[in-house]
Amino acid sequence: MGIALSLPFVQTEIAKYATKELNKEFGTDMHIDKIAITVFGGVKIKGIYAADKHKDTLFYINRLQTNILDFKKLSNGKLIFGKTSIDGLNLKMKKYKGEDKTNLDEFIAAFDDGKPGTGKFLMKVAQMNVTSSRFRLIDENLEHPKVLDFTKLNGQLDFFKIKGPVVTADIKQLSLLDHRGLLVENMVTNFTYSKENIRLEKLNLKTKESTLVGDVILKYKPKDFSDFNNRVVFDVNMEKASVSSNELNYFYNEFGKNLRFYLSTHLTGTLNNFTTHDLRLLDTNDSEIIGTVNFKNLFNKKGAFYMKGNFDRVTSNYTNLKGILPRVLGESLPETLHKLGRVDLVGDIELTKTKIDADIYLMSGLGELNTQLAMTNINNINNATYKGVISLNNFDIGTLAGEKDLGRATSDLDVNGKGFNKKYLDTKLKGKVQSLTYNKYTYRNITIDGEMKMPYFKGYLNSNDPNLKMDFNGLVDMSSRMKNYDFQAQIDYADLHMLNFMKKDTLSIFKGELKFNAKGNTLDDLAGKLNVINASYQNSTDSYFFQDFLVESVFDEQKVRTITINSPDIIQGKVVGKYEIKQVRKIIENALGSLYANYSPNKLKPGQFLDFDFTIYNKIVEIFLPKVIVSENTILKGKIDADKGDFQLDFSSPSVVAYNNTFENIRIDVDNKNPLYNAYVELDSIKTKGYKISDFSLINVTMNDTLFVRSEFKGGPKNQDFFNLNLYHTINEKNQSV
Repeated sequence: MGIALSLPFVQTEIAKYATKELNKEFGTDMHIDKIAITVFGGVKIKGIYAADKHKDTLFYINRLQTNILDFKKLSNGKLIFGKTSIDGLNLKMKKYKGEDKTNLDEFIAAFDDGKPGTGKFLMKVAQMNVTSSRFRLIDENLEHPKVLDFTKLNGQLDFFKIKGPVVTADIKQLSLLDHRGLLVENMVTNFTYSKENIRLEKLNLKTKESTLVGDVILKYKPKDFSDFNNRVVFDVNMEKASVSSNELNYFYNEFGKNLRFYLSTHLTGTLNNFTTHDLRLLDTNDSEIIGTVNFKNLFNKKGAFYMKGNFDRVTSNYTNLKGILPRVLGESLPETLHKLGRVDLVGDIELTKTKIDADIYLMSGLGELNTQLAMTNINNINNATYKGVISLNNFDIGTLAGEKDLGRATSDLDVNGKGFNKKYLDTKLKGKVQSLTYNKYTYRNITIDGEMKMPYFKGYLNSNDPNLKMDFNGLVDMSSRMKNYDFQAQIDYADLHMLNFMKKDTLSIFKGELKFNAKGNTLDDLAGKLNVINASYQNSTDSYFFQDFLVESVFDEQKVRTITINSPDIIQGKVVGKYEIKQVRKIIENALGSLYANYSPNKLKPGQFLDFDFTIYNKIVEIFLPKVIVSENTILKGKIDADKGDFQLDFSSPSVVAYNNTFENIRIDVDNKNPLYNAYVELDSIKTKGYKISDFSLINVTMNDTLFVRSEFKGGPKNQDFFNLNLYHTINEKNQSV
């Protein structure tokens, strides 16, 4: 009898009978292909199969080898095994549509009431070696039913125990391949599975590119797996971790490639709402994040992404931050931030895909910034709207804005507007500018309240700088197709030399009121009025005062321009014509050169001419030509037609002092088309340092390529010298005198 029972085929039939009775008693569906039991308790089983109530596979074991340590307890549903080897385990844990429990829960429940000490089912395995196995977790109540699918599962588990719904084991070694592509090379942990939680304590995890040391706990209720991302609570204590972005992309494909993060944190919450407490993160580019950060819908493509961080320190630059999360951060951070270089940031940030609230202090290569700012429409970041307070400390706004004339600024400003570049900038500014460098001069003590675009300003500006005392109110709009100016400025003091607007003279002080209303893009098409009231100008030569100074520029239908200058105590007159400002000098050169027959004129655009008539009442010429003084009632009028080559000039002045030479009662008449003479000059006297001339007259005419001159005058201290001169002069092909 004993010999018969030791035969494998007999043992197999007995096992099949026992399995049949087991199925009958507990309502299970299990089958065994072959079994062999030794007298010493050794058991070898092939082809163990269990189906769930839906007739689908619950588990299948290709080959199992173990030692039964207590045969007496087998009949009571208590399986006590020694060293066990399992090959080809295929466990499919599945929750069917509309059901609360998994098929494994129901299988275990068939054997056990779950009460400690009274349950019929107990399994203990002293040591379990698993090879070539697979584990799947499927929930048909989810949008994506496949939760887990581990293949190439190999490992060693000590003290494996199933008591009712609780499974525990000391995992000494475990490797597997996740269905998303993550390869776990080794995992060591104390594992617990129950109806309430999954615990991976004293976890030491190593993948192909990452390592993690800590504890992982998943907390849930039976129904929570139907909404895994929103209801299963994670409690993860990462003592230290080295994580590859390539492997993070298996689960959240938003990270940059080939990055490595070194971190420690205590993570709590669900996958769609978790917080990293005491986060310390460092990446391979030396970006560093220290703080506590809450994320919502990070793994939910349909939900609204949300992040709220309290940062003790963030050290990075635009390129590195964008590289960490190229789409999430790359689309929400303004591109101009790359000019900040490396930054250190402290404060609170609340971020979604469309808005950001920030209360931060930032130190960068451009300077320091402190802001409380709310921004919306950041998904179109260059046109984002914002409102809040921005404080700058020695901050290089010129580099940030791409304006070479601007430099560093220190300010406290309320802002309310949109845009970060020239195209979209449209914001209201109000506050104080303690310092601002423009045109290589640092202005101080500026108050501003207005609307700003790039380049556009409308509002009020007060400067209490030592070199600029000014109130400005109005509009400077250089953003439209036709630039628009409409402002009033009261300038109590402006040192134009110190402000770097006047370089030739070290003394250049302007005071007065300006009213400017005009449109135009250049001096050639500018039309409008400039009114200077109660103004004064002081240079190293003299001081000049004028009560009212009006300049008006208008164009008629034929684009003929009239510039009228009206100042009873400075100058009156007008210029009528068609001309480009930058070619006026060449037009005058051609006019004077026309007195020579062989003069080679400058090339000019066609259709240019000037008619001018001015009366000068003040020594205003000194402002522009410090060594030249022109007396009152000086008259200058004439005509120049560049196409026809016509040049007419009438000039008369009671007195002109030029470079310490005095000319009295000057009369000049020029007409290059007059057949009798081209120029006639008459002066009462000329006083120089070495000689005195009186009753001076000069007449000239051009014949062929030569300028002929006849001149008569008296000279000497008592007019005792008489001069009667006949001269000639010409120029070569290079316009040089010969």
